[in-house]
Amino acid sequence: MIDEAKLQREASRGSRAESLIRHDLFKESFDVLRTKYIDAWTLTEPAEVEARENFWRAIQVLADVENHIKKVAQTGRLAKKQLDDLGGLNRL
Repeated sequence: MIDEAKLQREASRGSRAESLIRHDLFKESFDVLRTKYIDAWTLTEPAEVEARENFWRAIQVLADVENHIKKVAQTGRLAKKQLDDLGGLNRL
């Protein structure tokens, strides 16, 4: 059985995630941070192993956050499609 309330929640979350992804400040924030971390990472001295590892982790976490928001958006698109399909079935 399809849980319409769950699909509605996922569609709503997905819509908000899509808005975030398209927002200029959101894009700029990720780009600025990614560049900042990569620049700092490349400027470390050979003996600064821990600092390099920390910058690498920061870059990975940034990508994880970005990917999570993209997955929420994708799940929302799929939920909306399912809701649209259900609406079509209900009209039959």
